[in-house]
Amino acid sequence: MVTVTLLGNLLGRNRTPVLHLEYLPAAGGVEGEFWTELGLVPTGGGSVSFKVTGSPAELTRAEIVAATAGDAQTHNLVSHEPDGRTVVRCWQSGKDLRRLLFDLLDVNERLAEAGFADALIHTTVDFNESGGRRGRKLVLVYLPRRGTFYPFVPAGRRSRDREVELRARGLLRRFVPIEAGLELCVPV
Repeated sequence: MVTVTLLGNLLGRNRTPVLHLEYLPAAGGVEGEFWTELGLVPTGGGSVSFKVTGSPAELTRAEIVAATAGDAQTHNLVSHEPDGRTVVRCWQSGKDLRRLLFDLLDVNERLAEAGFADALIHTTVDFNESGGRRGRKLVLVYLPRRGTFYPFVPAGRRSRDREVELRARGLLRRFVPIEAGLELCVPV
């Protein structure tokens, strides 16, 4: 577990955000279940989203830390979202889910160690139908501050496939903690 002390909040006290990163590698256990029960396989891609509210220099420092984390054989892609989030995209060309999870864990840990624990929003792992067809996809979302997961299955531009999400939640429950607060299970 990574614990980082941040100086000062509105009341002048220290606050310590606790990240529950130890659960992230455990998500590798769902690979076989997602394949046999849902017909979904890992794409080899995932991401870490964070939002730095400091100076541009702080944002640049966070981006450098995130871009250089993970597997030395691949380079992470850093992009900016219109809402101010920074997204670090990681991938494993062999679609090795366990290696991808450890790369994503490394990005989270390095950002936390560099003082950006409070900036971490979520980590995602992408799955889609086997065979590379452009069909159903599932995004496994991890909330590092809560140590919980939830599946997001888009169905069109503005809807979700709740049935597949519920089935995926049932499968995930055997391997990792599931997010109980449905208001936090937002589309990503």
